[in-house]
Amino acid sequence: MLINKHISAQNALSFSLLLFLVFGATIRSAASAIAFFIFIFACIWLYKNIKKKSEPLSVKEKIFLYSIVMLNIVVLLSSYNGSTIDFSAIDALTRFLFAVPVFFMARRIGINISIIVFGGAIGAISMGGYAYYQIMILGYGQATGMTDHNYFGQLSLLLSFISLGGVTYYLDNAKLKQFFFLLSFLIGLFAILASSSRGVWIALPATIFLFFKFAMPATKLYKKVIALFIVISILFSSYAFNFLNVGQRVDSIVNQTVDFFQHDKVYGPAGLRLEMWRSSLILIKDDYGLGAGDLGYSKGIKQLVLDKKVHPSMANFTVEPHNYYLKTTVGQGVLGLLFLLMILIMPIRIFYAGLVRSENSSVKTTSLIGVGVIICYMDFMLSNTTLDVQLMSVFMAFILLPLLGNFHYENRGLGNEA
Repeated sequence: MLINKHISAQNALSFSLLLFLVFGATIRSAASAIAFFIFIFACIWLYKNIKKKSEPLSVKEKIFLYSIVMLNIVVLLSSYNGSTIDFSAIDALTRFLFAVPVFFMARRIGINISIIVFGGAIGAISMGGYAYYQIMILGYGQATGMTDHNYFGQLSLLLSFISLGGVTYYLDNAKLKQFFFLLSFLIGLFAILASSSRGVWIALPATIFLFFKFAMPATKLYKKVIALFIVISILFSSYAFNFLNVGQRVDSIVNQTVDFFQHDKVYGPAGLRLEMWRSSLILIKDDYGLGAGDLGYSKGIKQLVLDKKVHPSMANFTVEPHNYYLKTTVGQGVLGLLFLLMILIMPIRIFYAGLVRSENSSVKTTSLIGVGVIICYMDFMLSNTTLDVQLMSVFMAFILLPLLGNFHYENRGLGNEA
């Protein structure tokens, strides 16, 4: 009876996460709505099972959870303007707090990782279909989905990589399923290229390397070479023949970067971002890394323009520096950056053990997706203040924390707990 309840709760949580992956990226506000119901479900389940025994948290898990709480507190305190605190400053970050009950539930009963990878595959196919409709039928210059083209590309990469987890999960059998997951990845890759999000494209080599390095340890070398050749050929052909404007977009970003460093020219997305980053480093130095508050960048960049210490174009970019690491350091200082890095580093350290040591398909797939998601976000935050966007923060929180909980469950064998 207890086992049946356990399986029912596990499947309910897993199917809820599948719906989150499938509809969260394609229907406006669906991600937050589904995440909210998952949060309520987890809270009710934990309350009903509050007397059940559970294993204590590991040191890495504690550091991770404390860092989530402390980053929210530091950002909130930094919004104090002399009379009030602006709670909207942590609006997006609080999604991590809402995902904590889901972590504890998944830690107790696990999630069915096979359901999760199918959710990622269906989501990747949906994003590919969305991109095809906007580019090929409506004639858009870039695929935007129901959001900005950058975040559409980021979500497409996340879902495509999760679908690759299905190849790892079914590596020893089910060739047809492996083909399905590879096909869904390629369809998702179309969405990634169609988004024209160059910040996302930069993450592709790292995620592809991660997959070939850890996902297929027993696969023969010639098969890896063939698969890698196919992926590289697709990417190179997209550049060489300017498919979906890939070639033009890559060339422009290279030229803008070279002109910035060699000729001090500030123009285009790359040049403007580089100047914003340079401005942020000046502000960090001026504040000795202590943080200038939530509006520190906005106020500081305006003063730098008046003092003629940065390019005049920066007067038009006073909201944020298009880099979440720098935004955090400017606003919350080195302390805020430390908590942010702990949120990223601790899960990688936890998942890495599963990548290199475990032969269990569920553990390895959970670990692969977990590390891949973090690598993607580490890249996203280099060129966008990604975690300030509610859609992106809720996606990271409600993918990463359930995976962390499942990693503990699969490794500690808590299968008899209700």
